[in-house]
This record gives sequence, C-alpha cells and structure tokens, in this order.
Amino acid sequence: MTPAARGKVPGYRVRSNAGAPGPYFVPLKHWRDYQLTEPDARWHTESGCNAGLILGPTSGLYALDLDISAPEVATVAIEAVMRMLGGPMPYRIGQWPKVAFLFRAPPGPGIRRVRHKLKDANGTEHLIELLGEGQQIVIAGTHPKTHAPYQWIIPGQHEPLTLPPAAA
Repeated sequence: MTPAARGKVPGYRVRSNAGAPGPYFVPLKHWRDYQLTEPDARWHTESGCNAGLILGPTSGLYALDLDISAPEVATVAIEAVMRMLGGPMPYRIGQWPKVAFLFRAPPGPGIRRVRHKLKDANGTEHLIELLGEGQQIVIAGTHPKTHAPYQWIIPGQHEPLTLPPAAA
C-alpha cells in the first residue's frame, strides 16, 4: 500500500519481500487494541515510523485540530483557544499554520469527531476538528508532506520541542 492510498491509518513498515520494492506499509486492522512492546518500539523507531497517540476514553486525551491554511487566521485561532482553555498551552505543528492541541477530559462517554468548517474574509475554507474516540494523532516523527519533524511549541520557550519517535 502506498502512503497516499493509506490516508491516516496507523500501521507499520515492512521490509520488502523477495522481488518486491520495499519497504512497504501495512495498515493495522485493530490498531485501537494494539499493545506496543519494547522490541516493536525499537523496530518501529529504526524503521522511521511516526509515533501516534490513541484519543478518547482509552487515553483520556482529546485533540483540537486547527486545519487552518492562513497564518493570520491561525494565529488568531491559537490565541482564542489558549484564552478559552485557561492560558498558554503547548501545541503541535506538522505543517504550519495547521496546529493541534491535546487536552484531557473527565471520564465519561467518549466524544467522537466533531467537525466545523468556516470561511475567512477571503472565502478560504478552514476546518476545526475535535478528535476523540476512534481517532489517533501523530505526536512525534516526520510530517509526510513537509518531511520535517513534528514540533511542539511551548509558549514562553524560545526553541520548539521536537520529539523523535524513540522519545514518544
């Protein structure tokens, strides 16, 4: 399966079979139940895989994903999110100006994905998503389009935090 065909499905890279181009990607069918072992983690890290986090009741974590393509709109949205959630908080960048915030929710029924599309003054459409039960988010590794590492911005620090997959 090619990276473009797989979408955002969690999976792993496999070394090539005899005669096949390699390495290639194999999606995990039951990724929500996958239990990562230390040898698996080592192999995934050596293979250059990204590290993802299961969202929803399993982890108690949810993500607010701001798929906003205009930097000036993203900056206003980031500031608004921080005000609403109680002050400066870290956020992940994979492809600026798109960002994601992680937050913890109290135990209870899992929140599934909620999507809201909006248009800016120029008519450009942006997407704000609340990601939860049945979803995952990449927290470390390399962005597939920019080929740059995902970074965590911590307001007040001068340098972004980049987590290699081995640290995640």
